[in-house]
Amino acid sequence: MKFYYISLYYRTSTVTGANKRFDEIGKRLLNYYGDDFICIVSKGERPNWCPEKNIREIFRFINKFGRVRSWYELTIMLRILPKGIIYSDFMPLPLTAKKHLHIQLIHDLRNFHQFRRGGLGALSSSFQKFQLRLADKIVTVSKFTAEEIHKLCLISMDDIIVSYNGIDASVKSEEKNRNIDILYVATFEPRKNHANLLESLQHINRPLTIQFIGQNLGLQESIQSQAEDLQRTTNHSISFLPSVTEDELHDHYCRSKVFCSPSKYEGFGMPLIEAYQFGCVVCCSDIEVFKEVTRGKALYFNPNSVESIANSLSVALSSFEDKLNVEEARRLSNEVVKYYSWDSISSRLIESF
Repeated sequence: MKFYYISLYYRTSTVTGANKRFDEIGKRLLNYYGDDFICIVSKGERPNWCPEKNIREIFRFINKFGRVRSWYELTIMLRILPKGIIYSDFMPLPLTAKKHLHIQLIHDLRNFHQFRRGGLGALSSSFQKFQLRLADKIVTVSKFTAEEIHKLCLISMDDIIVSYNGIDASVKSEEKNRNIDILYVATFEPRKNHANLLESLQHINRPLTIQFIGQNLGLQESIQSQAEDLQRTTNHSISFLPSVTEDELHDHYCRSKVFCSPSKYEGFGMPLIEAYQFGCVVCCSDIEVFKEVTRGKALYFNPNSVESIANSLSVALSSFEDKLNVEEARRLSNEVVKYYSWDSISSRLIESF
């Protein structure tokens, strides 16, 4: 049976958790299914791990109207292709008249919360609920999101597969001069809560070096303006990088003491486990999914409280300077690598298929 691996959101030039998952799971599915594996992406976005013979391309959309065209092309293509398993993260679902078994990947349910996207208000969540109920099975990246799908979309837990995001266990942390005090890797959008993190730094008297890495989704200009104001009144040094290569990202983790994520809503939180992998002390919001992903072993704070964030950062920075806690960070690194390796995650996912 053919296996159709689909993402029309995938971009080869952008480092995101979703893109990393697509690459790592895709490599292993290609190895498992061989010639029966077909990867369907937007034009010009062929992953370097996938041979051209296994690739099909769809119109690349940049707006809502283009998205409809992509959906139509995908529907026609899947009606022509032989019967198989569809594993896709794209919505709307193609109209395949149940010719294929459809497994839908969903990273989060932000459309049901204040951080919804799409510009359609409550219609976005209603449409997503309708779409998810059309799928034969759903794959999601945390138990937290699985429970949200069950409660908010009225889908049986028996039809939901939890498959965590992972890390490349072959990449090892390097001993480097950790000259970055605080690192945050996240897109610039309201739910990522950069503003409260910056405000919390006013309560830390010691000079700090802070590095932000992430794609601008509309909020970066105001965050940079806030950072400039902060630097004028403190001794902190704050810098921004829009995007980095995977090797550069690993280097930043290895040079960072503390990884801090004040995000208010996530479906998973891949940078948290990457930070553990490279020996950072991790402090993050006390949201349910972060406690699940970090397995209760991070330093937690209230993301809505500037004082709580500042206190947690102070403890984290002091913790890193304690040699015993550095050894604990290394132990956690080994534990995380073993638990979240892409090989084990992919094997469990393929077994569930």
